[in-house]
Amino acid sequence: MVYSRHFVNDYGANNCHNRAMNYLWQQPKWPDFVYSISNIPNDALYQYSQSVGRLSLNLERTAEDLRVDAVLDLMVKEAVTTSAIEGETLNPDDVRSSLKNHLGLTHPTIHIRDPRAQGISALMVTNYRDYESDLTEAVLFQWHRMVLPKAYDTWGRPLKVGEWRTEGIEVVSGPPHKQKVHFEGPPAERVSEEMVRFFSWYNRTNPINLSADQIPMIGPVRAAIAHLWFVTIHPFDDGNGRIARALCDHALSQDARYPMLHSLSAAIDGRRNEYYEQLELVQSAEMDINSWLLWFVEVTCESVKITERIIDFTLKKASFMKRHQAVLNERQTQVVLGLFDNGADGDQKSVNRNKYVNQTNCAPRTALRDLTDLVDKGVLVKLPGLGRNTRYGLNH
Repeated sequence: MVYSRHFVNDYGANNCHNRAMNYLWQQPKWPDFVYSISNIPNDALYQYSQSVGRLSLNLERTAEDLRVDAVLDLMVKEAVTTSAIEGETLNPDDVRSSLKNHLGLTHPTIHIRDPRAQGISALMVTNYRDYESDLTEAVLFQWHRMVLPKAYDTWGRPLKVGEWRTEGIEVVSGPPHKQKVHFEGPPAERVSEEMVRFFSWYNRTNPINLSADQIPMIGPVRAAIAHLWFVTIHPFDDGNGRIARALCDHALSQDARYPMLHSLSAAIDGRRNEYYEQLELVQSAEMDINSWLLWFVEVTCESVKITERIIDFTLKKASFMKRHQAVLNERQTQVVLGLFDNGADGDQKSVNRNKYVNQTNCAPRTALRDLTDLVDKGVLVKLPGLGRNTRYGLNH
């Protein structure tokens, strides 16, 4: 697992605790990144643009209740996955309930015990609603308080929450007696100045703010640079990865002129080792970030495909339930909805009589009667198995 380690700065504003390495922030031309758009395949950029346009149009044309379901599914997936990348496990049901609270869909609000689920959900909703806004110190401090609802880390060490770090920081992995340093951020006294420069660039390149005669940056390229620039500064004690990925969603939504949910964390999670390898490699590439841009654009295109699959799955689920809801009793509804729990990319779930009994607390005879009724009504189909081991799956 990769995590952050703090230490007291005692080596000057331009030097590094790990003197064997030279990072991007130490380069004389930092932050003048060197790259060429011509190195990015045109078909990848075209595919991305077409997919985003199609997604925006499909969501706008979707009925309000179905669109809300799709947005919730996307937010739950992104919130759970961006936390998992950092080693945090969140309950998807807690996240969904918290999202509904923040979106004003629950009356009265549902009590959520896990403050982490509440915090990451608040960030998702805030980013979704305020994507047009410029970034400021106050905005990122608010995001940070959402990501870190507690002022201490997993080991009980105090953290600076809602403010820039005041100590040096390294990204390390491995056991305490044999740690590997993957990256080191600039000294703490440089963070505020570095973030002012970052905000200036980010807001200046916001496509929503550009005049008609200004050419906007390509969306995934701007998001890739924003991500790399932010994690290179590593301005917070903790939570930098989650905020960097939220920044990417913010930048990509500005590019689309629509509050897009890109499933970026899901795409990165499928290539997590590559993600850390690419971030480490680009730090030693002086100011040439072409390889990082190529990788990030590829992952961004994959994230849109994941988003399309999730939306398609959500709409099919809603259509299926609408078609059968009138003939289902409360127990049957609970079980049928549970069969969708693995989501768009998961294996199809099944249920047998014993599982049905456990999920609904009914008698075995009642479970068998309910299951037989669901098959007769075309809701479920029998899968291979005999007797009490007979399994049932959705009749898509």
